[in-house]
Amino acid sequence: MAVALGNTTVVNDLQSEKTYITENGTCQSSDLPKDPYPQCLPANAVQLANITVGLGSNQLTGTVWQFPYNNGVLKVAFTNVPNAPNYPFLTRFVDDKGVVSASFFVDIATNITQPALLKIPDLCPPKVIV
Repeated sequence: MAVALGNTTVVNDLQSEKTYITENGTCQSSDLPKDPYPQCLPANAVQLANITVGLGSNQLTGTVWQFPYNNGVLKVAFTNVPNAPNYPFLTRFVDDKGVVSASFFVDIATNITQPALLKIPDLCPPKVIV
């Protein structure tokens, strides 16, 4: 998965379990959290709501689900487009300490239109955490 915004590119490599963040030409890597994204909704998931994000021809409809996850609660909104696969586009996780993290994915593409985004620089040392 790749995300680009301005001078920053984030590549999550689920096979190597690494995140590569390139900002202004400098790359740093770090480990992805273990099991960062559930592959399927668990049996105990509860449907909360149907939502619409955006306006007019740019609106996106989705269905929000909630379930216990990694010692917290995860809410995920999946696209709801007729005759198309469902993709997560909004997540909100609250851990057991009340810390909230959220992701919102826009301009989702199911094919690779910019392969350069997925290129990891040859020099991408681990991020130093102080």
